[in-house]
Amino acid sequence: MMNFELLYKMTLPPSFDKKSLYIQGTYKQVNDSIAMNKGEIADFGTYFNLFSVKKWCEYTSIERLQVKLELTGTFRVEYYGMNTEGEALILTSNGSAVFDVHQLNDCDCLGIRLIALSDGIFHSGEYLGLFSSIREVKVGITICTFNREKYLLPNLDKLQQLIESNGNINVMVIDNGRTLAEKDSANLQIIRNPNYGGSGGFTRGLIEQVNQRRNTHVILMDDDIEIELSAFDRLYVLLCHLKSEHQEKFFAGAMLNLDKPAIQTENTAYWNRLISSPFGRNFDLSDKKTLCRNEYAVKHKNKYAGWWFCCIPLDVVQKIGYPLPNFIKGDDIEYGIRNQQDVLSMNGIGVWHEPFAKKINTTMKYFSDRSMLLVNHFAA
Repeated sequence: MMNFELLYKMTLPPSFDKKSLYIQGTYKQVNDSIAMNKGEIADFGTYFNLFSVKKWCEYTSIERLQVKLELTGTFRVEYYGMNTEGEALILTSNGSAVFDVHQLNDCDCLGIRLIALSDGIFHSGEYLGLFSSIREVKVGITICTFNREKYLLPNLDKLQQLIESNGNINVMVIDNGRTLAEKDSANLQIIRNPNYGGSGGFTRGLIEQVNQRRNTHVILMDDDIEIELSAFDRLYVLLCHLKSEHQEKFFAGAMLNLDKPAIQTENTAYWNRLISSPFGRNFDLSDKKTLCRNEYAVKHKNKYAGWWFCCIPLDVVQKIGYPLPNFIKGDDIEYGIRNQQDVLSMNGIGVWHEPFAKKINTTMKYFSDRSMLLVNHFAA
């Protein structure tokens, strides 16, 4: 008999400007908890704290969902369904709840709202799932970097927490700038590499991952991003329970705007033989209806996932080969097209990235235009 398995924990806002993506309402954040006065509301139906009913049911073998809340005080807890038309109350309780997934079929996402009936504290919350199938998964996070310690080192500090809590996740840094000390420990490798550009760095990472045979999947990530650790938690469990028809597909983490944290830049995209066509550009992810629209990424030929956060099964790498030696630009587009599969995505799995407009210069435009000609050679 299979037991409930932790999917991910509800997460508190790391900063005020990101608050709307975590918990909306009137409350006071005190260390690792939420303090609420009588009559105040805390709404967890947000990008990082909702439950994506549509995607978990579509991608995995989940059968039941359990929500565990640790509360002090008296609360009205509202479990509500969300879709592109609005929201509808499913269940009211004074705490935790269990659902058979068929009970949630009419909604895209499940949200949770706390209404304080007395002064109280939200200590923690978590989603757990019961699945009919499971497989062993090990994930290697691979970051290509070139003199971006400003972003890289804080991310490595965060990822250290992740690999300490999950022994099936490890980190590899490909250092094209050769400014970091080499390292080869059980869960963190730093490998110095000649500056063959982002394409060469990511390819070196894929070669190392294939040759070391430690992992089943690799996550390719840029060095100039900000991460949310709960995104890795939910992705890891997803990979463990993917239905067979999805097991060779890439998984795309969305790009959120670092300057405007609630605004999405891209949630998967496709190449239309002239320009890249992103889904979900300028979506305001603090809005519930928009969050539900975000679950319906368009299906299209020539679809791909950007390598600011892209999870790739290593079996597929051995099947389709390594990326083109583009130096920079377009390698992720061509590689996604080469896989000839739809790309998976989900609310709550994304990173913050600097807007592309800040990086445009003559050199970048040259490489971009050159690479797009190469991509068109392979695009359908």
